[in-house]
Amino acid sequence: MNKTILTMLALIFAVAPVRAQPIAPDEARAIAKDAYIYGFPLVDNYRIQYSYFVDRNDREFKGAWNQVHNTARVYTPDDKAIQSPNSDTPYSFVGADLRREPLVFTVPAIREGPVD
Repeated sequence: MNKTILTMLALIFAVAPVRAQPIAPDEARAIAKDAYIYGFPLVDNYRIQYSYFVDRNDREFKGAWNQVHNTARVYTPDDKAIQSPNSDTPYSFVGADLRREPLVFTVPAIREGPVD
């Protein structure tokens, strides 16, 4: 952006003061509720992704992005990154960073019928 455009934008914002319109408490509460309902899952998902795949010092760290990581133990109440893991289920995780390209997972064939 060149200097002239930046100067024009600065003048527009300096000349046109922004005034907040009064808002009723009920409307403010409804806006806050909608923001929480929309925003909480996004923020909480990032918290978990950060804990599992970014912060190598976190005890919940699983490993690098775009790799499958298996946990060969069952979870206990000490595992706090996710709210309620099953305590009798081994888990596998993948932090899928799809910004550059898609991921392709290849899994072995699963046979039909009862497990021996």
